[in-house]
Amino acid sequence: MRVNFDAWLGQQQSAGRTFNEEQMWWLTEIRKHIEANLQIEPDDFELAPFAQEGGLGKVYQLFGDELSTLIEQLNETLAA
Repeated sequence: MRVNFDAWLGQQQSAGRTFNEEQMWWLTEIRKHIEANLQIEPDDFELAPFAQEGGLGKVYQLFGDELSTLIEQLNETLAA
């Protein structure tokens, strides 16, 4: 999964998308969650470690309207 995650990040960079340090923390934790559970859903952001960092509200604040697309992409990419 780590290889797929790194490839996905590379695709994002190639498309001109960059992530700040806080966003990278969330993306890395999302990757870890998918590794353990095979997917992530919005409700999962109310669980540890996400809840301690602000939960769904915080991740939405960081990624905005792109959050659902991002979740979908990561679920597909990492579970492959």
